[in-house]
Amino acid sequence: MALNLVRAGHELTVYNRTPGKAERLAKEGARVADSPAAAVREAEVAITMLANDQALRDAMLVPAQPVGAAIDALPIQSIHRCTSTISVALSKKLAEIHAARGQGYVAAPVLGRPDAAALKKLWIIAAGPPAGVALSPADGGHGPGGHGIR
Repeated sequence: MALNLVRAGHELTVYNRTPGKAERLAKEGARVADSPAAAVREAEVAITMLANDQALRDAMLVPAQPVGAAIDALPIQSIHRCTSTISVALSKKLAEIHAARGQGYVAAPVLGRPDAAALKKLWIIAAGPPAGVALSPADGGHGPGGHGIR
Protein backbone atom coordinates (compact mmCIF):
# COMPACT_ATOMS: atom_id res chain seq x y z
CA MET A 1 0.00 0.00 0.00
CA ALA A 2 2.74 2.45 0.89
CA LEU A 3 4.51 1.85 -2.40
CA ASN A 4 1.28 2.61 -4.29
CA LEU A 5 0.87 5.85 -2.32
CA VAL A 6 4.43 6.97 -3.11
CA ARG A 7 4.01 6.11 -6.77
CA ALA A 8 0.73 8.06 -6.83
CA GLY A 9 2.67 11.16 -5.79
CA HIS A 10 1.90 11.29 -2.06
CA GLU A 11 4.63 12.43 0.33
CA LEU A 12 5.22 9.62 2.79
CA THR A 13 7.22 9.33 5.94
CA VAL A 14 7.42 5.65 6.88
CA TYR A 15 8.53 3.63 9.86
CA ASN A 16 9.10 -0.10 10.12
CA ARG A 17 10.19 -2.03 13.19
CA THR A 18 12.60 -3.84 10.85
CA PRO A 19 14.52 -0.93 9.26
CA GLY A 20 15.61 -2.85 6.16
CA LYS A 21 11.98 -3.30 5.13
CA ALA A 22 11.67 0.45 4.50
CA GLU A 23 14.62 0.58 2.07
CA ARG A 24 12.52 -0.05 -1.05
CA LEU A 25 10.17 2.76 -0.07
CA ALA A 26 13.13 5.08 0.52
CA LYS A 27 14.44 4.29 -2.96
CA GLU A 28 11.02 5.25 -4.35
CA GLY A 29 11.07 8.60 -2.53
CA ALA A 30 9.60 8.01 0.93
CA ARG A 31 11.32 9.49 3.96
CA VAL A 32 12.23 6.91 6.61
CA ALA A 33 11.66 7.84 10.26
CA ASP A 34 13.46 6.31 13.22
CA SER A 35 10.34 5.98 15.40
CA PRO A 36 6.56 5.85 15.05
CA ALA A 37 6.34 9.31 16.65
CA ALA A 38 8.77 10.77 14.13
CA ALA A 39 6.78 9.21 11.29
CA VAL A 40 3.50 10.91 12.25
CA ARG A 41 4.81 14.23 13.58
CA GLU A 42 3.67 16.28 10.54
CA ALA A 43 1.07 13.89 9.13
CA GLU A 44 -2.37 14.91 7.93
CA VAL A 45 -3.21 11.21 7.77
CA ALA A 46 -1.30 8.51 9.62
CA ILE A 47 -1.86 5.01 8.24
CA THR A 48 -0.94 2.03 10.37
CA MET A 49 -0.84 -1.59 9.24
CA LEU A 50 0.37 -3.89 11.96
CA ALA A 51 -0.01 -7.55 12.81
CA ASN A 52 -2.12 -7.40 15.97
CA ASP A 53 -3.33 -5.41 18.98
CA GLN A 54 0.01 -5.49 20.78
CA ALA A 55 1.99 -4.28 17.77
CA LEU A 56 -0.46 -1.40 17.28
CA ARG A 57 -0.41 -0.49 20.99
CA ASP A 58 3.39 -0.51 20.90
CA ALA A 59 3.49 1.73 17.82
CA MET A 60 0.82 4.25 18.79
CA LEU A 61 0.51 4.31 22.57
CA VAL A 62 3.86 3.29 24.09
CA PRO A 63 6.36 6.12 24.40
CA ALA A 64 9.63 5.43 22.63
CA GLN A 65 12.27 7.34 24.56
CA PRO A 66 13.09 10.15 24.12
CA VAL A 67 10.56 11.03 21.39
CA GLY A 68 7.33 9.88 23.08
CA ALA A 69 4.32 7.97 21.81
CA ALA A 70 3.10 8.37 18.25
CA ILE A 71 -0.36 9.38 19.44
CA ASP A 72 1.25 12.33 21.26
CA ALA A 73 3.15 13.38 18.14
CA LEU A 74 0.16 13.20 15.78
CA PRO A 75 -1.07 16.75 15.12
CA ILE A 76 -4.51 17.96 16.16
CA GLN A 77 -7.08 17.44 13.35
CA SER A 78 -4.96 14.70 11.79
CA ILE A 79 -6.56 11.35 11.09
CA HIS A 80 -5.27 7.95 12.14
CA ARG A 81 -6.44 5.39 9.58
CA CYS A 82 -5.86 1.96 11.11
CA THR A 83 -5.74 -0.68 8.39
CA SER A 84 -4.79 -3.47 10.81
CA THR A 85 -7.21 -6.19 11.85
CA ILE A 86 -7.51 -5.50 15.57
CA SER A 87 -9.95 -6.14 18.39
CA VAL A 88 -13.11 -4.06 18.76
CA ALA A 89 -11.93 -3.11 22.26
CA LEU A 90 -8.66 -1.59 21.03
CA SER A 91 -10.40 0.14 18.13
CA LYS A 92 -12.88 1.75 20.54
CA LYS A 93 -10.05 2.76 22.88
CA LEU A 94 -8.12 4.38 20.03
CA ALA A 95 -11.24 6.21 18.84
CA GLU A 96 -11.79 7.61 22.36
CA ILE A 97 -8.16 8.64 22.86
CA HIS A 98 -7.93 10.29 19.44
CA ALA A 99 -11.22 12.15 19.97
CA ALA A 100 -10.00 13.48 23.34
CA ARG A 101 -6.90 14.82 21.57
CA GLY A 102 -8.78 16.45 18.69
CA GLN A 103 -7.63 13.80 16.21
CA GLY A 104 -9.73 11.58 13.97
CA TYR A 105 -9.71 7.79 13.97
CA VAL A 106 -10.90 5.51 11.19
CA ALA A 107 -11.00 1.74 11.51
CA ALA A 108 -10.21 0.63 7.96
CA PRO A 109 -9.28 -3.04 7.72
CA VAL A 110 -7.89 -4.08 4.38
CA LEU A 111 -8.95 -7.14 2.43
CA GLY A 112 -6.38 -8.58 0.06
CA ARG A 113 -2.98 -10.18 -0.15
CA PRO A 114 0.32 -8.48 -1.11
CA ASP A 115 -0.11 -9.51 -4.75
CA ALA A 116 -3.53 -7.81 -4.77
CA ALA A 117 -1.92 -4.67 -3.29
CA ALA A 118 0.68 -4.63 -6.06
CA LEU A 119 -2.15 -4.82 -8.61
CA LYS A 120 -4.15 -2.10 -6.77
CA LYS A 121 -6.98 -4.52 -6.05
CA LEU A 122 -7.35 -4.17 -2.30
CA TRP A 123 -10.67 -3.52 -0.60
CA ILE A 124 -10.84 -1.21 2.41
CA ILE A 125 -13.79 -1.18 4.79
CA ALA A 126 -13.73 2.20 6.53
CA ALA A 127 -15.71 3.15 9.63
CA GLY A 128 -15.41 6.40 11.52
CA PRO A 129 -16.09 10.12 11.24
CA PRO A 130 -17.25 11.33 7.81
CA ALA A 131 -14.00 13.26 7.12
CA GLY A 132 -11.93 10.13 7.63
CA VAL A 133 -14.25 7.75 5.85
CA ALA A 134 -14.40 10.14 2.91
CA LEU A 135 -10.73 9.45 2.20
CA SER A 136 -11.27 7.28 -0.85
CA PRO A 137 -9.43 3.94 -0.96
CA ALA A 138 -8.74 4.69 -4.62
CA ASP A 139 -7.00 7.99 -3.78
CA GLY A 140 -3.76 6.18 -3.16
CA GLY A 141 -4.21 3.55 -5.80
CA HIS A 142 -5.14 0.87 -3.27
CA GLY A 143 -7.93 -0.76 -5.16
CA PRO A 144 -11.32 -0.71 -6.81
CA GLY A 145 -13.30 0.50 -3.84
CA GLY A 146 -14.68 -0.22 -0.47
CA HIS A 147 -17.58 0.63 1.77
CA GLY A 148 -17.53 3.38 4.34
CA ILE A 149 -19.82 3.58 7.35
CA ARG A 150 -20.14 6.13 10.14
